[in-house]
Amino acid sequence: MWLNPLIRFTFGLPTTLAFFIADIWNSHIVLFLLALVIGALVGTGVGYLVDKYKRVIMMKSKKLFSRILAIIIVLVIVMAGVWFSLDKTTRCGFIYGKNICNFYAMMDVANHNPSISNFDAMMDLCEDMTSVPKKDGCFEYVAQTFTRIDINKAKEACDEIKGFDGVYSKENCYSKIYWQSTKIKPTKEMVEKIVLLENGKKEQIDINSEEGLGIASTLTRKLHELNLQSTCVFSKEDIQEIEQKDRSIMLFFKKPIDITISQWVEPEERYHIPVDERGYRILDNVETAIFILKDNLNEGLEAHILVGHEVEERIGYSCWVINIKEEGKPELDKTWIDGINRLVK
Repeated sequence: MWLNPLIRFTFGLPTTLAFFIADIWNSHIVLFLLALVIGALVGTGVGYLVDKYKRVIMMKSKKLFSRILAIIIVLVIVMAGVWFSLDKTTRCGFIYGKNICNFYAMMDVANHNPSISNFDAMMDLCEDMTSVPKKDGCFEYVAQTFTRIDINKAKEACDEIKGFDGVYSKENCYSKIYWQSTKIKPTKEMVEKIVLLENGKKEQIDINSEEGLGIASTLTRKLHELNLQSTCVFSKEDIQEIEQKDRSIMLFFKKPIDITISQWVEPEERYHIPVDERGYRILDNVETAIFILKDNLNEGLEAHILVGHEVEERIGYSCWVINIKEEGKPELDKTWIDGINRLVK
């Protein structure tokens, strides 16, 4: 069971499950009926106890107990009805806290083709967070989202970053949005199809649907954010096993393309590594990419992205991650997993 970094210190409930439950709660009719069921179960349980011990309870006591039971049932129903009538964000805040709920509310907007009109709402969600590192991460996510919409809005989001513990900084945010502004759109337009893989089954996602557009936008952006290569070696059989057993999503391009990523290459190493005009590495002849959402094989590949290159008329894979910590031990970005899971639920 994986846990997103944003909730690793909470109850340990996976966000995919947590938000699945929250989505069910959006139906007030279903929830009110659920409240009645809960009340009935409580009443049945207490009634069973009354029946079990009726020989030792006097009639007067039984009547009093029955009244108390009726009051309890009514209170349970009323409290459940009030709880379920609250909006999703409020309920989430009670369970997980403002930082987590605001971040995912912002991601909801970001992953559904946002426009300029969504900018202030997304910024307000970030500003309302109390944890500085999470708030900085929220602003950077907004900046990267608006890079393809309005570069000035993206800069505005970067300006709000305070910087904490070497994880986020304004300078790094500026660097990301500048090259993304020229790289992301062409990559997104080259997407041919998207396929979800789970339990050996394949489900093709309509790239022209709202979910498909959101997934294509998120995945292509994450390809450009790759900045750390992992020491993974895959055979054809390994890839087939990953496709069969791991929960993953595959991105296919119309034809092999070159993708500029966020790994800056030292000048002395550029003689054998293709880079752009600013020294950022280029992954050439990219034909496909596998985004691992859940590592059922327990090989430590969760949040890894396997980039398929065309080499001598066959596909070879390199293994990449997004490191969100500038100093010290790498910390993988797993936030995109939750965004994708919620789009393909």
